[in-house]
Amino acid sequence: MEIGKILLTENECYKYGQKIKPIGIVVHSTGAPNTELRRYIAPDDGIIGKNQYGNHWNQFRPNGRQVCVHGFIGTDKNGVIRAYQTLPWTMRGWHAGSGPKGSANDGYLSFEICEDTLNSKTYAVNTYNMAVDLCAYLKKLYPAIKYENIIGHNEAAAKGIASNHGDPEHWWRKFGLSMAQFRKDVKKKVEDNMADKTRFSDVPKSHWAYDEIENLAKKGIISGFSGTKLFKPNLPLSRQQAAKMIALSAGLVASNLIDLDKSNAYPNEYIIALERAGVIGGYSTDKGKEFRPLDNTKRAHLAKMVVLAFKLKKGSKVINFDDKTNEQDQEYIDILASLGIVDGYEENGKKLFKPYTDVTRAQAAKIIDLAMKIK
Repeated sequence: MEIGKILLTENECYKYGQKIKPIGIVVHSTGAPNTELRRYIAPDDGIIGKNQYGNHWNQFRPNGRQVCVHGFIGTDKNGVIRAYQTLPWTMRGWHAGSGPKGSANDGYLSFEICEDTLNSKTYAVNTYNMAVDLCAYLKKLYPAIKYENIIGHNEAAAKGIASNHGDPEHWWRKFGLSMAQFRKDVKKKVEDNMADKTRFSDVPKSHWAYDEIENLAKKGIISGFSGTKLFKPNLPLSRQQAAKMIALSAGLVASNLIDLDKSNAYPNEYIIALERAGVIGGYSTDKGKEFRPLDNTKRAHLAKMVVLAFKLKKGSKVINFDDKTNEQDQEYIDILASLGIVDGYEENGKKLFKPYTDVTRAQAAKIIDLAMKIK
């Protein structure tokens, strides 16, 4: 799986630097309605966003508390769910407190799942699934971890090795989730991963966009990161990467590149191909046109490029998004939705497309592969 890494080096726990040999994992949830990773993690790595209030955990004693965990699961600045490591895995965390039989700090890894308002089943299930992936990863890394020692904070308290808390099951039970099932799911994930020999090590067959990513890879449209078996599905897609994927998948080529460094504003054959096909126009500036190839691609902009590149027409499906944007961009979003290519997000009873958040590499792969099939 893809795990970000921002170590909380200013935290007293990190500075204390005690070592452990991991034998178990304690799953926590934060107990506060804030899904954002930046609430707890700093500094900003360009993905999670900046904590403007200075109440993160990368300080000696956050809010005067002696507390630190090995990782967090929550949302980045664009609402994408991610996992981050915040302590070295073999460092003793301060996460469980203690009970009459000792402390789970001694030998148990730990991570917090950032809670929302506890009303979204989608968020609960998606963070649960990422927690399963994280525990499977840690189990592979440290085989001494036993499945029965993958426990919730509430279970650690019941065992007498933690302070009295109800997380994460106080939240999970609302949606039919439990630690008992969680352990089974971790075991199944570990077994599936052992049998799962895939093209990209971070895109298992259970990944929601596995088929689409695999289809594009077979066609030579994507190849992952050079020298690795990584696709990095949760990374934002740059505009240059989007141009290449769309140009190749739509069969658009710049056959005459004589003007590559002369009259054309964009020194890239795939960008040129899209410009000549009328798919992109770029940004007008005082110095002329700019494509801004290294900027992240917004979801609305990808929708426009895909619709124009594949010459898609409106289908029969109707989805009314509650976060409609300007009329021009909305037209392309509605076309993709009408063809069943995009479905959006369900949040607090609303249907959202999130047009100006960054599109991830996995999302783009799925959208482009589905568009190819319609074409």
